[in-house]
Amino acid sequence: MEQTILDRLTLSQLPGLGPRGRRALLAGGRLGETLAHPDAHKGLLPEVARARLRSGEARRFAEAEQTRAEARGIRLIGLGEPDYPAWLGPTFDPPPAP
Repeated sequence: MEQTILDRLTLSQLPGLGPRGRRALLAGGRLGETLAHPDAHKGLLPEVARARLRSGEARRFAEAEQTRAEARGIRLIGLGEPDYPAWLGPTFDPPPAP
């Protein structure tokens, strides 16, 4: 399953998920599936993050952020995309969607 900017926005605001966890989720190539079925990934997602995903709160937040950005003519980009800032990628904890 392809990682969408909406998936990356959702990931970027999950509480309790550190840099190592975010990198593991992004590298696994199954981010959308993980976000859709958080309880199947207890080893990667802390309970507070799984709760936000189960309730839909995390996705609603990401959708609202995307809507606000688009209304202002802002194009969101994610880590690994060609337009992602080159200087930001190699930092210790680059945001999945700056």
